[in-house]
Amino acid sequence: VCQLVCQDGKGGLQACEEGLNALASLDGPVTVITIAGLYRSGKSLLLNKLAAWLAQGSPSTVPAAPRRAQIGFQVGSSTESCTRGIWMQVLRLPDENVVLLDTEGLASVDQDETYDCKIFTLGLLLSSYFVYNSVGVIDESAIDRLYMVGKLAKGVSKTNRIAFSLLWLLRDFSLTLDQYGDDPNAYCEDALQDKQKKASNLQRQEIRRIFRNRECRTLVRPVLDERQLQCLDSLAPTDLRPEFVSQMDSVFQLIRAKAQPKTFAGQPLTGATLSLFMQSCLDSINGGAVPDIKKTFEYVAEATYREISSQAEQMYSEEMQDLECATWEQLLKNHEVARLRAVATFEEPGVIETAAKAGFVDLLNRALAERLLQVWARTSESSRRAADSFASQSLREL
Repeated sequence: VCQLVCQDGKGGLQACEEGLNALASLDGPVTVITIAGLYRSGKSLLLNKLAAWLAQGSPSTVPAAPRRAQIGFQVGSSTESCTRGIWMQVLRLPDENVVLLDTEGLASVDQDETYDCKIFTLGLLLSSYFVYNSVGVIDESAIDRLYMVGKLAKGVSKTNRIAFSLLWLLRDFSLTLDQYGDDPNAYCEDALQDKQKKASNLQRQEIRRIFRNRECRTLVRPVLDERQLQCLDSLAPTDLRPEFVSQMDSVFQLIRAKAQPKTFAGQPLTGATLSLFMQSCLDSINGGAVPDIKKTFEYVAEATYREISSQAEQMYSEEMQDLECATWEQLLKNHEVARLRAVATFEEPGVIETAAKAGFVDLLNRALAERLLQVWARTSESSRRAADSFASQSLREL
């Protein structure tokens, strides 16, 4: 577990080097699960349980954390917010990389609404599946809070003409849903429909538009003993209410089924690409602009292409530097082998496909052609010097 995003001391956000490097090191597709919600509402604990579940398969088999030993994301029992900025845990599972993002709690006493919006939006943009954690029922206050922190996301949605997926998780939920057939989704949809003479109908409409793909689940209070609530992370599964364990298992199964690798235009992103995307989003958010996802990914793709081109040229030079070719035909043959290997780096898994890619491949071919002429010039000069040396030696011997 390491910090991915922190405050920059100027009211903005910045990437943390350790987290950025850890994210960039992930090869292959990356599935990102983000959780956001009110501070002190159990987000970090839920992610720790999810991480163990993904590794072991069931909440009933997830061991308790040893007392005084912190495993996974930090969990506290005081009124102070534990998570600052965005923290990350990487799970290298057999078939995929899963990244869990724990965001700073909303509505804490030492942060303002603007900061909450930035954290919420960045977590949403990075996620391939987004969990919004709240406590109790969906009332006017809950709707207003989700709308307020989602204001920047609303701009992102409109600018990019996209909708986000949402799992609205209602914690410590104690009411029955008989009138909804015990279906939390039906309860959520009813709460988000326009109501008569409600000033918040506009907010409901925006939430429905931003989060067109939405699910809702409930979790009862994990324990009944108040003292146990202060040490939930150290409780064994048998100490938790069976109903809570069963509901949590259902939630984790839903997350596992819905969470897919992060993509752009249908293309899976690697950790390196995702890290570049995050930095570009941070620049936009800190500048007060709404991130343009298409332009951001175009920037990410071009930065990736430049890096690939640099590595490809280096690889070509290393293959050509020790060659001893007596003729132009021999050099040209070796050049073609090295060139094809260099160009093939643009076709490796994880490289984003955009219209700009062909242009970078063309520039690479031109650069390699220039390097070929440089190699030939050096070879010719070396041959000339060798010939002059041989001639001088022969004359001396005569």
